[in-house]
Amino acid sequence: MENVYEGYYDFNLKTYDAYEDNKVYEPYELTLKIKDYNNDGFNDIAFKGKSVLIRGRTPDGEWYDFTTINGKEVYYSADHPFQKTPVEYIFLYDKKSDHFKAKEDYAEKYNIFE
Repeated sequence: MENVYEGYYDFNLKTYDAYEDNKVYEPYELTLKIKDYNNDGFNDIAFKGKSVLIRGRTPDGEWYDFTTINGKEVYYSADHPFQKTPVEYIFLYDKKSDHFKAKEDYAEKYNIFE
């Protein structure tokens, strides 16, 4: 069986994430959408939801579990996330290869590398 979805080729993109390491998805399994995003007459696929950071992250990429705000320690978790970011990963159907290829570099766009 041939895998025609190329989401794992360059950025190891997950479409399901419930493991509470640094982030999870909301919902855990991103919502699948099928639509012709580029109006070429072929249906494309997209995965949509939110990336939920359950740990804080510095601009340098260092992770932390808590911070102090107004003299109180604030701890981050799945119930009290650091940040929620809407995500949409679109994969356009390529007629030549019969594969779905990423519309853009999502690793760079959403800072996927951890």
